[in-house]
Amino acid sequence: LGLTTTLTLVVFYLAKINLFSSIVGLAAFLAQLISVIMGVRHFRDRCQNGLISYGSAFGTSMLISVFGGFIVGVAYYLLFFWVDRQLIENSLDSIYQQLSQSGLKEETIEKMMGVQKMTFEYPGLFFFSRFFEVVTEVFFIALFSSVFLRTKANPFNNNIG
Repeated sequence: LGLTTTLTLVVFYLAKINLFSSIVGLAAFLAQLISVIMGVRHFRDRCQNGLISYGSAFGTSMLISVFGGFIVGVAYYLLFFWVDRQLIENSLDSIYQQLSQSGLKEETIEKMMGVQKMTFEYPGLFFFSRFFEVVTEVFFIALFSSVFLRTKANPFNNNIG
């Protein structure tokens, strides 16, 4: 999860596409969806003999999200604070333009921009916001994907002595 999302981030960065655009968000979401499904299927088929409950599938998804969120948080931190600090200004400009086009009052936009600037001023807060974003997105992915990934034992297929 962390590596696929980070790879998506790097590809869009190299392509000079705004990292807060909806296309990047959609691509990252699809990378997370595919990673979670593949991770839970691998765990179910290789470690659980093909059987997994809804709770175990959900828990495995959330465990994947914690490790993946950490990797994504570190990748965003490195990219924004070490590789290209100009991304911060570009991102703030892009966010301001999107808010301006949404029809919000200028006072509301200024308050929202204050929160955004604060996020970029504190690297730890920026890391945590990216981490929390990944965990939250995977939470909703896990709620639905676990329904389809769970498997139950067949009671008619007992191998009794």
